[in-house]
Amino acid sequence: MIGDFNLEFWPIVYLKLNDKEINENSFEEYKKYYLNLLLKCKKNNEKMVLICNLNSGRMLPLDYVMKQAQFNKEIHKFNKDYIKTVCILCKEKSFKNVLNLYFTVAKPANPYKLSRSFEKINLYLKEKFDISFDVSIYENGNESIDISEEEDTINEENPLIIEK
Repeated sequence: MIGDFNLEFWPIVYLKLNDKEINENSFEEYKKYYLNLLLKCKKNNEKMVLICNLNSGRMLPLDYVMKQAQFNKEIHKFNKDYIKTVCILCKEKSFKNVLNLYFTVAKPANPYKLSRSFEKINLYLKEKFDISFDVSIYENGNESIDISEEEDTINEENPLIIEK
């Protein structure tokens, strides 16, 4: 898979781009997993907050950015119905410019925040959605979960989330 998902604080989902090769198989695996998360939202009648950390030390190949755009177009309604917001961490200025261009061409289904820092994403979540959550917790020693362990590792109590 092209990234590692962490569902520990569901419905906040953290996706970190990994350093594995991106190819057709890994991209298809990622899409299937993402669709399963949307189905989980539908089943539970909830919306998730998706936090994507693209700071892997490498840039996504442009052809896969375009494949992601096509995928988003195909599932636009599901994203609209089951995603509350998308937060994207990206420190690479040139890739951030590519993403800004992408968002001007492809209308996002949900509000989004493109940022270079955890602090700005924390502030965005608090101000726009009244969610108090420290996104940097994912970088402070929490391991990403294995897909096969998903149901066993979801923390239903969400002790770090305060929604009003």
